[in-house]
Amino acid sequence: MLSSYGKVLVYMIHSKGRKDLTEERQEDKEDKEDKEDKEVETILSSATRLAIRSFEITASKMPESVSHEPEDQSEDGDAEGSVGLPDLGESIDALTFEQILEMDDDEEDREFSRSIVFGFFEQAEQTFGKMETALKEKDLGQLSSLGHFLKGSSATLGLTKVKDSCEKIQHYGQKKDEEGTADEPDENKCLERIKETLVTVKEDYKEVEKVLKKFYA
Repeated sequence: MLSSYGKVLVYMIHSKGRKDLTEERQEDKEDKEDKEDKEVETILSSATRLAIRSFEITASKMPESVSHEPEDQSEDGDAEGSVGLPDLGESIDALTFEQILEMDDDEEDREFSRSIVFGFFEQAEQTFGKMETALKEKDLGQLSSLGHFLKGSSATLGLTKVKDSCEKIQHYGQKKDEEGTADEPDENKCLERIKETLVTVKEDYKEVEKVLKKFYA
């Protein structure tokens, strides 16, 4: 089982965006967002290394007959994953989500991962509401910040479709194309694309919310 330090690292990723977005300064915003992305990647990389090292140490202390058992189980249960996950398709990256599950002290209760997942649900609903308000106000800067914020939280849980849509909103808010590589000077086009993407991301969110709530039921 991963140490408390490892859990804190993952929690830092999850809660990183909880600061008040409305106080963020507009100037140098893109540089700041790039820096935050690198910080998140560094924290996640550290947490992953801790998890891998913990598993290596545990396996080395197990009898040979026992240490080979998980490998046999994985061959029999590829469709559901090592923690009994259903087939999540393209909506959720199972490997990323399992990294969160592996930090639970109790596989029955799953208190740690449950708190992260349901905290994200609350976070997402609030962010969607703020996006709707920002759309009405035609506030591209705020929309970009909100997209960046939810992109990080969804990536932590492996919610790939939600993450990808939020990244598009972030780029449109910066008056760029969906990849963030080409400029789009027409603000009305950017707002219309955000409006369309917001519909999509809400649908993707409802899909993963249904799957995860069923998992924790």
